[in-house]
Amino acid sequence: MNDYLLNDRIAACTIISRNYAAYAKTLAESLKSSNPNIDFYVLLVDTYDASFEKEVGLENILWVESLNISCFRKKAFQFDILELNTNVKPFLLKRLLNDYAMAFYFDPDIYIYGNLNGLVERLRVSTAIVTPHITSPIDDDKIPSEIDFLKAGSYNLGFIGVRACEASIKFLEWWGRRCMEIGFNDQSQGLFVDQRFIDLAPSLFDGILIERAVVYNVAYWNLHERFISFDERTRLPKVNNLDLIFFHFSGISIDPPTEPRLEVSKYQDRSNFTNRPDIKPLFDAYRSRLESNNHRFFKNIEYGFGGFSNGEMINPMSRRAYSMIASEFDQQVDPFDANGLVYKKLKKEGLLQVYSPKLGNFLAIHEYAFSLKLIQFSLRIIFRLLRPKRYSMLMKYLCYVSSIRNQKEILFKRIL
Repeated sequence: MNDYLLNDRIAACTIISRNYAAYAKTLAESLKSSNPNIDFYVLLVDTYDASFEKEVGLENILWVESLNISCFRKKAFQFDILELNTNVKPFLLKRLLNDYAMAFYFDPDIYIYGNLNGLVERLRVSTAIVTPHITSPIDDDKIPSEIDFLKAGSYNLGFIGVRACEASIKFLEWWGRRCMEIGFNDQSQGLFVDQRFIDLAPSLFDGILIERAVVYNVAYWNLHERFISFDERTRLPKVNNLDLIFFHFSGISIDPPTEPRLEVSKYQDRSNFTNRPDIKPLFDAYRSRLESNNHRFFKNIEYGFGGFSNGEMINPMSRRAYSMIASEFDQQVDPFDANGLVYKKLKKEGLLQVYSPKLGNFLAIHEYAFSLKLIQFSLRIIFRLLRPKRYSMLMKYLCYVSSIRNQKEILFKRIL
């Protein structure tokens, strides 16, 4: 970038893979209706598909490889779909700041109801703007808790705004480096994709504004402090009697929920339509919009970076294992090649077998009750054998190796 643009051109953007196209279309419609003067961009984190670009009906589409991220194919292999979609965020924002005075990122499952002028004015005198998950304490035993926010990050990066200035470029470059280096979903090790790094941003960079107003980024995680109503004249939604600007429908399912907690989000168990009937109209309308934008069709499109060249799916173990050994392969070695060195190495070590991440869902843990009881019984025996001091040391080690990225010597049969 040569000279920063001293104009009022504003961009908004989101990031999706092809299966989330209905979300992006719904977000685009909401932005056009509420903020018609803001240009909207969609970054597709997927293999290039010209026919999809023509059929999807979205304007200003960018494909991830156009961002020219260093060693991108390696990064696309070592990160899963969630990690890659989030970790390219700083690169997209930096790209947009070449042409715009400021840029706002919104997760695709956000709906914008009101004018963004308040954020624009706040950002004119700031480097970047973020919103905290919560602005008041949580005192019950439900999920998410304050401890969950300590693990996932204080600020929700489903939204961020940046202004074209030297400080923001330095911030985005730092953030982008961290995302590409260690932007894993590995909360036991203090990492959660692009989001955890932003806890450090207000300390490391001047002008990072923390926007605490309740009208922005309303979502399942802050419903304990925010209540929805509707204007009697306009029928537009309000939050705590203020005009709602945007709502984040994180973890929503378009299908009929199988239990009350899933009515709001699969990531929580605090709110449902019985104890929070005020939010039901928002969710009903949003699900209807996803339906009208053909989500049931798009959601079944396979992820382009999800398999090897022979069609075999890449399991999470393979991705984590590759991240440990990626530096051992030359730059030209394509990890997706089923006839290549990476595939052969992973196959040799038995890392291509089917793997189910279901145990990672903390709300589904009850489905493994028998297995958990067996593990607990075994641990009781180990405790009696080792006694407290050695047992405590064992638990610390198990906490360390609970991250697959810390199992290199185990997975690749190397002697310490």
